[in-house]
This record gives sequence, structure tokens and C-alpha cells, in this order.
Amino acid sequence: MKCYSLMKNVNNLNKVKKLGFIFGSNNSNNLFNQNIKIKNFSTNTIDEHHNLDLKDLLPDHFTYKIPTYKKNTNLDFPWIIEGAPILEIKSRFLPDQVFARNRVVSRRGVLEHFFKMYRGVLLASSQYDYDFLEEYCETQFFNKLKEKLKTFQNLNYKIDVLEDMKANRNQRINPEMHLYDCIVFKGISTDRTKNGRESDYFACNDVEEMGFISYINKSMTDPGNFVTRDLGESHIKNSDFKKIVFRAYCMFKCGLKLFINDENGNQLINYSSNYNFNHVAVFECEMQDLLPLKSYGKVETYTEWISKHDFGIWKMIDMDNWMKGNDYFLKE
Repeated sequence: MKCYSLMKNVNNLNKVKKLGFIFGSNNSNNLFNQNIKIKNFSTNTIDEHHNLDLKDLLPDHFTYKIPTYKKNTNLDFPWIIEGAPILEIKSRFLPDQVFARNRVVSRRGVLEHFFKMYRGVLLASSQYDYDFLEEYCETQFFNKLKEKLKTFQNLNYKIDVLEDMKANRNQRINPEMHLYDCIVFKGISTDRTKNGRESDYFACNDVEEMGFISYINKSMTDPGNFVTRDLGESHIKNSDFKKIVFRAYCMFKCGLKLFINDENGNQLINYSSNYNFNHVAVFECEMQDLLPLKSYGKVETYTEWISKHDFGIWKMIDMDNWMKGNDYFLKE
């Protein structure tokens, strides 16, 4: 397991080097300075220089058919050159309860872990480190990213991830991060190949108030699957009926810049003075049972139900909306 870290240099932009720290371990806090800030980003204005609308970066449950927008002129890569627009921060009851009732991991701790993953994916991409990317990226996101990186590699492109040490009025930008939205999904798998089409499910969408979407496969309503108790229990056991997925939408702001040069040394990404250093990433995990769920028929509140689960293994599923939210279902 590898970890990537930034090292200061005398240049305004310092090269990135690998270090042998354990990625995401409790002892790796020295990878980041202690000035990490968690701030609420202002939502009053969006810079006029962006060539995309606010809806282009909203969570996919708000906009399933997101229009194509101009992101990178000549490159198809998960990196908005001018930076992502500032997004409205949502507070939703059920995801907030997950954090409030978790006695092991704090919201800050999760954010710092996401930030390490975000930097790690960028730096691993610059090194064409496919093993690292496969470990920390969701399968569909990894496959698309690997295909693009293989193309760059075959063209002898060089990728650099650099930190602008004078980005903030000749000072280094202290990393800022925030969860701008979180959603809990029930009844689907993080393995997109197992979910089928969205039309195969009944959906209960309670995003606005509860931050919760429940999917029930239509096979669960077929009496033929429950002729006997054993047949019914087997059908439920082999389905994703009980699975819960936590999805987190994050915004990061730090001094990182990504550069891509062709084999002749020509720079394919050029930054203007409008670059705002903001980027967004989406993470998900399949939640794990904390307490035995002996009964699925008894009445209990959302809060009681969600308190019986904890976070699982996190994967990055999208960056700068490259995957258009990385839908859980096959196309109709």
C-alpha cells in the first residue's frame, strides 16, 4: 500500500514525491500540516468565468440527464481547468444522524480521509500507478480512468501534480474541505453490474428532507419467489434488499495544479488567473451492521435503524463530475 505526499521546494511550484507512509493510517497525520481547515463555502455567487451551470455539478439524484458542458478543450480528464463552481451545502437528516451517532469516526476524520484519497488518486495518476487507483477507486471509475491514462502513457504524455506555493497572495493555500451533500441509499449494490436497470426497481425518494432513497427490486413483489418460507428467505438473502450505501459529495480547495505535457514538452493544460483551486469528488461505501438485525418487520424510526450501521470501505466514484455522478444502474 502506498501513500503520496507533497514536499516543499524552493520553486513556486513544487514537485510531488512518493513517501512510504501507510495510506490512511492513524500515524499518517504528519502527511498534512495541522492547518487543515473545514469551512463552509459561500454560496452567494458563482464566478462568471465558468463555462458550466450549477446543475452540472449537483448530485445525480437531482439531475439524471446532465447536459454536456465544456470542461477541458482538448482533454477528456477528471479535472476542471478553471476549478469547480462553489456549490450550496445541504444538510440532510439521516446522513447527519450517521455522523452524530458514530462514536469512532468524526465528520472531520472522514473528511481528512477523503482528502488523502483525493490527493492520492491525483498523484497515483501522475505516476500511472494502476494498483493504487484500483484499490481506492470504484470499478467503473477506475476502468475509465485507466483507459484514459493508458492512452496518455502510449502517447508518452507526462503528468505532473504540483502545488502552487504562492496561490494565496504569495502564500500557500491551507487545504479547505467540506461535505456539500450526503445521501443514504437502500436496496442497491456498489457493484453496478448487479443492479440492472432502474426500471427494475420501485423507488421511494425522500432526498430533500431525509437524505434517503430506498430501492426495492420488483422481484421482491413477485409471489412466486415466496411460495415457501425457505424460498422466500433464500430470495431475500441473495438479493441486495438489506444493503445500504452511503454517498458523500465533497469539495476541496488546496494549491494543487495538474499539468499534462506531450512528448515534445508542449503543455496541454494552461491555467488563467481565474483558476479558483476548487474541485469536487464523490465517495461511497457499503455500510456495515453494528448490531444484529434480528427483525426486518418491526416498526422503528429512521434514526433507530441507521444507528445500527457504520461506515465500510470508502471508494472514490467520481471527480469533477467526469462520470456524471456514476449512476448505479445500467442505461435503459
